[in-house]
Amino acid sequence: MFAKKIAKPITELSERLNKFDLSNTNTEELPINESSYELKHLTERFNQLFKKTNEAFLFQKHTINHISHELKTPITILVSQLETLLTYTDLDSLKPVLNIQIQSAKSLGDITNILLELSKFESGQTIKKESLRIDDLIFDIISELNTIHPDFIFDINYNSALIDEQVLMINANEMLVKQAFQNLLSNAIATVVRINLLLFLIL
Repeated sequence: MFAKKIAKPITELSERLNKFDLSNTNTEELPINESSYELKHLTERFNQLFKKTNEAFLFQKHTINHISHELKTPITILVSQLETLLTYTDLDSLKPVLNIQIQSAKSLGDITNILLELSKFESGQTIKKESLRIDDLIFDIISELNTIHPDFIFDINYNSALIDEQVLMINANEMLVKQAFQNLLSNAIATVVRINLLLFLIL
């Protein structure tokens, strides 16, 4: 009887562990067993391990979804540019288009770097920052988006001659800022009813 009494909490913990589903992120942690210090410590350690495993799984899931989403636009741009090659017969006029395609192909590599920077940010590491002009960045993004949405019109209410250049400079991670604006403008194209979008650059 005494042996059974001692073994009971251990048996109960073993049964709970057997029923525990690590693949289910909604699974609740094991209730803390207070019958002994050892069992309490073991349960707490298991719950800590489960929490870390769950966080790693969610991060992996988020990363996969993020990769598929972020690669969609540059791949679409590249395909659209390649399709335009079929309409060119003059080699001299073809060279600028090829240069654009090379840059688009390089942007696919930039996506990988963006994801690395995001992983650094989410893990609390320091990300690389540099000085850049926000208006130039936005115009580059608009140019890329117009490649796949040639009928869409961006009306930009902005006069650089009236603005101090220093106001346009920001210290940030260029890839992350570019991706943020690209997502914002892509979503705008997908949701607006009209084929033109009015942008106000308030500085």
